[in-house]
Amino acid sequence: ALNDGETFRRISAMMYSLSDIVLLDGSCNLVEDSLHLMNATSSLQYASDSCIDYSSVDNEDEKSVMSKLSGCFVNLNIGDIEELWIETFSSLLQQNYHKSPAMLLPAANSLLKELCDCLADPVKRWCAFQLLRLFAQDSQPIQSGDDIMIPSETEQQLLEWKEIMDEEEGIELEEDVSVAASWLPERIMSLLQNIGNDSAFSHSEPDGQDRLMRNLLVWIASLEILDVAGNVDMRNRSHISSFIQKTNALGWIMTSALQEADLDICRSENIFACLDMEDGMDDFLNGK
Repeated sequence: ALNDGETFRRISAMMYSLSDIVLLDGSCNLVEDSLHLMNATSSLQYASDSCIDYSSVDNEDEKSVMSKLSGCFVNLNIGDIEELWIETFSSLLQQNYHKSPAMLLPAANSLLKELCDCLADPVKRWCAFQLLRLFAQDSQPIQSGDDIMIPSETEQQLLEWKEIMDEEEGIELEEDVSVAASWLPERIMSLLQNIGNDSAFSHSEPDGQDRLMRNLLVWIASLEILDVAGNVDMRNRSHISSFIQKTNALGWIMTSALQEADLDICRSENIFACLDMEDGMDDFLNGK
């Protein structure tokens, strides 16, 4: 068995170089090639566990490969081998989630918008939420300092809110929104602002249940970010809570969550499967 750290580093560098070739956008074999790369990555990681002078988490090449595979996950139309591809990706996700979650953080940080959108896809929902949750549990804000950029959609909404406020209240709300923007991704802020408007759609519509599941999972991720930000600085909790309150998302979320938890209604999918890393993927696949 291989036990030399330098050998593993060379193999990892070779795989990273190959990933540039096999994961080219537009490749006709991208689905199959990415599947082979996932299997090779998993084998490398298992083999390297016995090596005392090699660590996957310290290897930027391995992190880059995981980011590229995650990019395939959010963007690919997987097609005929959908179940095998998702099972392989979820297994690799679980393997790294437990052993070295830092391996997955670059992927989660770079694909926030796409991961939020994947929450509305029943096939990709579980994996997308695990990556999004990793981001939510990280203790670092996505923006800091005096140059925090408020997303344009939120900036426009802020102007509308301030129209009916006095100057002092407007200044306080602007600070609340600025702090929220330093922790919440743009896509999550946008979804929170629009969740209240979703009260007009019926869960019986063709995409109604999928939108419901996406919104509930975005809400859970938002609460985890709120908790982490509050632990960093208790003032963050107040600022972010103020923004969330202004979006009017809470009422809709509470109503929808109660409907989703109604034990008298048979559900085709259990939202709580997404919250369980240990057995959640098996439950999720069995429930499909």
